[in-house]
This record gives sequence, structure tokens and C-alpha cells, in this order.
Amino acid sequence: MLTHVTIKALGMYCEESCPMRVRYAIAENPAIYELGFDTSKESIFVSYDATLGPPKDVTKPILAAIVQAGFDPWLAKETWPEEAQALSQVIAR
Repeated sequence: MLTHVTIKALGMYCEESCPMRVRYAIAENPAIYELGFDTSKESIFVSYDATLGPPKDVTKPILAAIVQAGFDPWLAKETWPEEAQALSQVIAR
């Protein structure tokens, strides 16, 4: 079973280079199963194996990596919006 979270990242508004910077920053994190972006809403959509723990614990290293990429992130929701799968082009890793 997967847990879905929405991370807001202030400053992530560019269409191509911003998601690329985030992808590189979190590439080494084995917890992430799916990853997607909606730059118009400065949102990152992440899914991970629910057995890894609660979102606040699992996302700590993800948020730290996004800070290193130059953005100001926080865990916005412990779900995805309904349109996330279609809008963000979520891809499995």
C-alpha cells in the first residue's frame, strides 16, 4: 500500500529546471515510489511504501533535500488532489 503526500515548495515555479533540480536532489532517496509536479501550484506529489512510517517522519529527508535544491518546502497534505495523477505527470521510479 502506498502513502501519498503533497509537498509545497515555494519558489518552484519554472516548468523544466525546477522539477529537474528537485529530481536530482531526491534521486538517492529510496523511499520514493512515485514523483510528480504541478509547478503552477508549486506542488510536488510523492508516494512511498506506507510501511516506512508516518508522512512527517518519511518526508523529513525529502524536505531537507528540497531545501538543498534551493526551495522552501513543507508537507502540505497527507493526500494528493484528485487531479494530481493527470496534471503532474506522476511517474513511478
